[in-house]
Amino acid sequence: MKIMELVEDLKTWNAEPVDEENTCDTVKAGSVDKEVHKVALTMFGTVDVIREAGMWGADLLIVHEPLYYDHMDSIHNLMIIQEKQRIVSESGLTIFRFHDYAHAMVPDMICAGELKYSRLQGEMQERQRFGVTSFVLEHGLTAEELAKTFERNLHIDSVRISGCTDKKGNKIACCFGAPGELFDLFEDHDFVVAGEISEWRDAEIARDAAALGYNKAILVLGHETSERAGMMYMKELCEDRYPDLEFRYFESGSVLKISAKQS
Repeated sequence: MKIMELVEDLKTWNAEPVDEENTCDTVKAGSVDKEVHKVALTMFGTVDVIREAGMWGADLLIVHEPLYYDHMDSIHNLMIIQEKQRIVSESGLTIFRFHDYAHAMVPDMICAGELKYSRLQGEMQERQRFGVTSFVLEHGLTAEELAKTFERNLHIDSVRISGCTDKKGNKIACCFGAPGELFDLFEDHDFVVAGEISEWRDAEIARDAAALGYNKAILVLGHETSERAGMMYMKELCEDRYPDLEFRYFESGSVLKISAKQS
């Protein structure tokens, strides 16, 4: 199988339409005409991941997020970008971004993977909009209990919470990654779980809602840690669909670290 054949098949996974003229899901580097045997998958195509995937012998690297810090990878004149482009070229990798098609699957592939690996018991419900899916817990949890579940099962150092932390709720708006404005989701959900948020807007409405007596909270997981299980899940899907190819997930790691406490 050639890389182009694999890429074109991946672009049939979606149930909802993707605008081919405006999607960010394009080949970012390398040739699509060569044969593919080894496929690396990751969240962010960091310099370290590119080096590791190249050393493994990958022909294709599939990333979920941009290579060059811009949604459409349209920035090229910065020194750091040019240096990274050199490393990509030297690796010999073909790199393809799988973002819009992943979120256009039903269920949303990233959301499905996050919920599977977080081991939450309940039912995934309707998609609210692109990147936002409702989930109803089988048994209610407090925001604090929900945060601990994510920390434990998704291996997150720390989940930040704004709002009510000690009352049980069961309806979650799953907003893994950075899907934009979230504050309106509190109307129909107890909890909003996101990767990135606008603190002045999304966190503040949760804080005031709790002060007014509502059981509302927003949980912030971090971007990479809120979507990586979706790419781990993609590895499982690919292994089932393409048994003749070898797949490996590479951990890009959380971009932010907790500073060491002073003794």
